[in-house]
Amino acid sequence: MAALKILMIGAGGIGGYYAARLAEAGHQVVLTARGNHLQALKADGLTVDYEGQVLRHGLPACNHQELIRDYHPNDFDLVTIALKSTATDAVMTELCDWLRSGSVPVVSLQNGVDNAPPRVRHFQSDSGLK
Repeated sequence: MAALKILMIGAGGIGGYYAARLAEAGHQVVLTARGNHLQALKADGLTVDYEGQVLRHGLPACNHQELIRDYHPNDFDLVTIALKSTATDAVMTELCDWLRSGSVPVVSLQNGVDNAPPRVRHFQSDSGLK
């Protein structure tokens, strides 16, 4: 299987876990984060400790402004959204034009039905896929 280049929008508990697993499988993963979490990812890389298995990966990490400046959506084979519910609408507003400028599939790993309305407003679909 060929390695995919995957953008993980949100590198918290869910995004970090899946990013580590995808990287472990040989895929190229770019993370987005903010604040102290972003600084820690840039300085120390991603570490996930799950059921006694520790996964460590030095993955590229950026904020949304750096993402828009340094990447085009079609640089990725897949964009994955793993945001907290409270951040969904604001981040979709911030990245909507950038995401629409490409043709890459977008999938959500978010929990909860309340995350679908912001995606529908921005992508005209509640399937989570662009």
